[in-house]
Amino acid sequence: MNNFNLQNFKFETLLKKNCYVVDPYTQPFSSQEIDQIMKMIFIEKQNRLKRWAIKEIQGNKILSGRFILKSYQEAFAFVSAIYLIAEDQSYYPDITFGDGFVYVSLFTIKIKGIHENDFIMLTKIENLMKDLPQSEIQK
Repeated sequence: MNNFNLQNFKFETLLKKNCYVVDPYTQPFSSQEIDQIMKMIFIEKQNRLKRWAIKEIQGNKILSGRFILKSYQEAFAFVSAIYLIAEDQSYYPDITFGDGFVYVSLFTIKIKGIHENDFIMLTKIENLMKDLPQSEIQK
């Protein structure tokens, strides 16, 4: 297990952090660590946890977010806001969107897995949802 303090993975703590350059020898988080971190991030907001899943693609773990919105325009605005954060953080998630939906994939290519930066971006993306109160939250 990586040597980390789970308390450092609270939503508000991560939200204040910035992404940073990752050493290619850094080990990605294990499945158990990812589960613990997700529970810590969303301790008071279990409905947010429903938007995120841990998927495995070609042996690599990915944080996969699914956002259901009211329209194409709202989805486009949400993606545009993510873009601005991504530029600021020098972190570039995979994003797919269409009429009323946005899918976001977060992972660190350099280590072929999930890193603290992925959780930092997750909280910054989730924080955008507070500006969209009319949005529907679906599993």
